[in-house]
Amino acid sequence: MAVVWDGRTDEEKLQELLRLGEQTQLDFKVELDLRDRRHELDFVKDAVAMANRPPGGYILVGITDEGQLPVTPWRIKNPQMFDGATLRDKIGKYIEADIEVVSQIHRINGSDVVVIAIFSTRSGLPVPMLRVGQYTTPNGKGRMKTKTVFRPGEIFIRDGAGNVPVRYRDWPSVLAKFENQVKEAATSDANSLMSKLAEALGGGGKVNVPLEPFMTDDTVSTAVRANIRQGNRAELKIFLQNTREEIVVADDKIKPLVRLVGVGCEAMLADDYDLAIKTIGTIYDAFTSIAKSPSAVAATIVAAYLFGAAAVRLGCWELIPELVLRPFQRTPAHPRYSSWIRYGQIEASAHNQYPFSSHPVETGTEDAEDNGTMISEGLSWARTYPLVRPDVLHDFGLNNNKTRKTDTLLNSLCQFDFLYAWLVNASAREHGGGGAYAASSAFKHWRTLPIIERTITNGEMRAKLFPAAREKEIAQALRSTYSHAEKVSNREKYFTGWEPLPPWISDSIDHIVEGGNGSNQHPAKLNPRAGVVALNEARASNS
Repeated sequence: MAVVWDGRTDEEKLQELLRLGEQTQLDFKVELDLRDRRHELDFVKDAVAMANRPPGGYILVGITDEGQLPVTPWRIKNPQMFDGATLRDKIGKYIEADIEVVSQIHRINGSDVVVIAIFSTRSGLPVPMLRVGQYTTPNGKGRMKTKTVFRPGEIFIRDGAGNVPVRYRDWPSVLAKFENQVKEAATSDANSLMSKLAEALGGGGKVNVPLEPFMTDDTVSTAVRANIRQGNRAELKIFLQNTREEIVVADDKIKPLVRLVGVGCEAMLADDYDLAIKTIGTIYDAFTSIAKSPSAVAATIVAAYLFGAAAVRLGCWELIPELVLRPFQRTPAHPRYSSWIRYGQIEASAHNQYPFSSHPVETGTEDAEDNGTMISEGLSWARTYPLVRPDVLHDFGLNNNKTRKTDTLLNSLCQFDFLYAWLVNASAREHGGGGAYAASSAFKHWRTLPIIERTITNGEMRAKLFPAAREKEIAQALRSTYSHAEKVSNREKYFTGWEPLPPWISDSIDHIVEGGNGSNQHPAKLNPRAGVVALNEARASNS
């Protein structure tokens, strides 16, 4: 299974990487002593080779080749040696380019593990070695011999679990990032003009602002915003249709999917409910046309998660059931799913597109893990494409390991994921088609808990999220969805899983499920203020 590159180095990322084996974007080292010349040069070569394979890769120090902790715990004597700036300086002695390095030290079962993220160069060009890298070692005859790790002008790339000199067949992938930047630069003047024109036309007067395929994402965003202000429904409708067709026929599905999510985000920012619904419909319609392609299915589900995460951040609660509760049945011979997202997850998993279990814990299968790689893929897209996060400009926590408050994007992806599973499970009576399981169980529970608290204490929000479910169904679904996530998360070998729900929430669920007042009513028919008072009383009694 391929590494999902998002630049994170937190414990959750370490947990994700340890499920994988060594590969092009992932290297394991049981130890690393950067005071030792050989260790230093081997690390420099590994790091540069990874940087030459965009978008970069990870090095885990303190992990055996089998992906396990060593029998004898490895401990770091000088943590400063593994600081990102220190590692970057060591690499910089042997190359001309500036390679960004981010690192974080973790302590697991008494053993240290360092997660090192190596970024490709901003230019996208491969980096040759600038100086010779040599060390001396005994030759077994009482003398020393010199070994050369790399020479000036050599260009190495990561290939599988090792490093190799760049070959003719490698150049297309090595230069892909650079070529994309060249294409964007070639149209930059035209896009700049189009962007300024869109801003000018958006200020007043009924004028269609053109939306063309060659536009950069920034220009698309500006043009969409201008057309929304102008009320140019025809231009926006044509753009949605053309983008849908591009998803169906293009080899690269990501770019048109990103643009659809971008339109949806701009619609939500402008409170344009109708356009947001049309965008959801376009994504779903495209999905039904590419459902036979596992890679296309996987990409479309990631796009749905990015749309849903934006809806969470912007408080567009009524759009979430519109996005989630669209049934799907590939053929009459196939099972019917109450949510097309669930079908997409299972189909992508079955074809090894990203690790995601389609089975509940109770099945007893060893590999039944909802391990969140899909969420990481969404975060990776968000890092690369600002179009899908116009409300969040800079929020990656790369230089700040205390990401609890700053990691808005990841938190919103986790919260949408839980809401999706909760909503599907609460809607079984209305829609049928089986349950869903939270992939956010692979991340810390505190990322998801705030959306649970908000939902159960806000009757108006709850009514928008669960328009057809009764209070008892909502409570039962919350219990089962959270319980499953808690069980899955606590099966990890080295990590602490989700904590139980706070007692005040558990007590309120018990009260509703056991037949408290209003348990069979719809959320919209309940008094939201009364619910808040009751929950506050439950909190107080458990404090």
